Amino acid sequence: MRTLTLGQAAAVAITLAGTPIIARIYDPSEFGIAAFFVTVVTFSMPFATLTFDNGIMISKEDRAAVGVFRLGLLSVVGTALFLLLVLLVLVFGGWLPPILLALGGWLYLLPVALVVAGFSRMLESWSFRKRRHGGIAVASVCAAAGTTGGRVGYGLVFGPTLAGLVSGYLFGAFARMLFLFNTGRSGLRQALALPDQAPIRVSLANHRDFALLGTPTAVLASLARNLPVFMLGLLYAPEIVGLFAISRALIQRPTEALLTNIRRLSILRIGNLVNSGESPLRSFQRTITFLFAIGVVPAAVTFLYGGELVAWLLGDKWVEAGPYVELLVPMIFLSLVSAPSVAVYIACRQQRIQLQNQIAGTIARIIAFLGIWAAGLEAYWAVVGYVSVGVVMSLIATYRAAKVLRDPELGTRLAAVQAGVRVIGSEASE
Repeated sequence: MRTLTLGQAAAVAITLAGTPIIARIYDPSEFGIAAFFVTVVTFSMPFATLTFDNGIMISKEDRAAVGVFRLGLLSVVGTALFLLLVLLVLVFGGWLPPILLALGGWLYLLPVALVVAGFSRMLESWSFRKRRHGGIAVASVCAAAGTTGGRVGYGLVFGPTLAGLVSGYLFGAFARMLFLFNTGRSGLRQALALPDQAPIRVSLANHRDFALLGTPTAVLASLARNLPVFMLGLLYAPEIVGLFAISRALIQRPTEALLTNIRRLSILRIGNLVNSGESPLRSFQRTITFLFAIGVVPAAVTFLYGGELVAWLLGDKWVEAGPYVELLVPMIFLSLVSAPSVAVYIACRQQRIQLQNQIAGTIARIIAFLGIWAAGLEAYWAVVGYVSVGVVMSLIATYRAAKVLRDPELGTRLAAVQAGVRVIGSEASE
């Protein structure tokens, strides 16, 4: 865990150190178009993996985990092909929005980027399962260095164009996938050689709740995270997207890796407690308290002085990004504190509650964005509405997760779910 934390910290440091250089090379409009490219890939990830990456981590045996791994890879490839088909239909139908038209030929690399990101997600989950945190840390550092170095190098050599931003992102993504593959290949080879492995259809039957409940929930969560870029790109101008995107690069993007690791480690910890018949409530409460304690001071400082920090770091042409940084702080801080709530829903097989939360939050965010845009207000106020909904939903998610863990019938329900899984597996093998 210490190695993973150090690796993530190094990756964040590289990203933060490179952002002021990138900001001085590229313009906000170029950064906004590239951010839209990355956002399309990020938003498509839950469709690509069908959240089977979570199933890899909580499976009791490697036989089951490798079956879920296969499912995830097939899903990633299928989703990428579907995305290519959708893009072709939009292009030949003349229905592409202006911000996607601005991508030019880079548009057709979206499916490739999705395959790379999807494979990386599955490989990372396998490495988490095998506790190979060092490999994950190295992959994170390589991704950050590849993206930052690629963007800076291209801009200095060939000039500040959209190609430098997109190609730099792709270079970092490929580097991450290759290092994760190198980390997990020996363990995967051994797992694939295990006898009596379940067929694909059995793995799908045993983990169908991830596809049926986890995927819609993850899609809505991804939409909630990426909604500002989508809405700002479609309703406002690429320059506004760039200002918001660089704010996320400074404050939200670095914390996303931390949030992902917290969720995954919490899934493992809570899943182990549940499988052993122990109550995860005390562990959940301790984790939330610890996250609040380590995050409150940095959050307060950034909220108070974020504008001045942005002007100093990025230069005059990015000064309008300062208010967005300050706006994002409360939402990101509470997202950090409530991160273990997702682990509770997954490990306790209560993804239905998580889905309800995401539906309500997504609808509220869309209404806020469209309402503020229809009222003719500036993009700043649209982000205010988005952040306000995020704060409320984080509090609700934490409350409902604690309520799940306090349910006296939780153990009985989980035993029934486990029994159902065993029955499905035995029937399929017969």
